[in-house]
Amino acid sequence: MNTTINIILWLASLGAFSTLTSIAWKYGRSHVKNVSLQNAGDIFLQGVQYAEQVAGSKSGAEQKQVATDFINKALSALHIEKLFTAEQVSSKIELALLELKKLDSEVTK
Repeated sequence: MNTTINIILWLASLGAFSTLTSIAWKYGRSHVKNVSLQNAGDIFLQGVQYAEQVAGSKSGAEQKQVATDFINKALSALHIEKLFTAEQVSSKIELALLELKKLDSEVTK
């Protein structure tokens, strides 16, 4: 036990804790951001599916607005809304729509 305390005190005197803490902080932030971005991909697909279910009989522009509102709320709930501009959200909705159509065509084969 004393040896452990001595090692900790020695590392602290070298400033190793601040270095290790900063490395851990940077790794943790990048990991959280990567996980959040992976979740965002699912959110875009869910937003397009939601829009097709809720506003399926409406025009494409109205469906896109429903999807955009859904996605913006979901991104805000995850606190990652600042990672995407309005243009990026719009283009990712288009990509999600293409992905959904691809998935639908594979299921019907």
